[in-house]
Amino acid sequence: MNRLALLLLLFALPVLAGQAAYRIVHPDGTVEYTDEPPAENGAEQIPLPDIQTYEAPPPPRMERPEPAAPKGGDRDSVEYRHLEVTQPDSEEHIWTSDWRVPIGVSLSPGLEDDHEIVVTVDGTEVGRGKRTRFAVSPIYRGEHQVSALVVDESDNVLIESESVTFYIHKHQVHRP
Repeated sequence: MNRLALLLLLFALPVLAGQAAYRIVHPDGTVEYTDEPPAENGAEQIPLPDIQTYEAPPPPRMERPEPAAPKGGDRDSVEYRHLEVTQPDSEEHIWTSDWRVPIGVSLSPGLEDDHEIVVTVDGTEVGRGKRTRFAVSPIYRGEHQVSALVVDESDNVLIESESVTFYIHKHQVHRP
């Protein structure tokens, strides 16, 4: 157990100690690892690799069409009052093994025949249709934003939902 603790400490030292570690072998043969330069001679500085980092590129910006102006002479046109992404929940963490994410939308009043719901994830269209449930795949691990729009036959935006942030995690399958 002590060797395991020392090994874990050795790997944790670069983060905790500014990437300097020392190995001391005492006269009785015990080995000590430390992040402080020892006062006694015989200490060996352990070379540590740089901490591995990754900086993700920014997501692409998508230009959205401007909302359509209400049709003054068309008395039959509907004015949507409410559009909301109901699934996934805001800040939800989703564990998946197939990268498939269910997306649900709530709209009031109901969708007109010549209108469609458009679902976007990270600014990219991933689903379109007259339904309020979508199964989107693949969405890979990380933070994502989903939103929904209602568009008419000319792709004019009639209403847009607020963006919902969610997180994807992948199940790990460990095999011997």
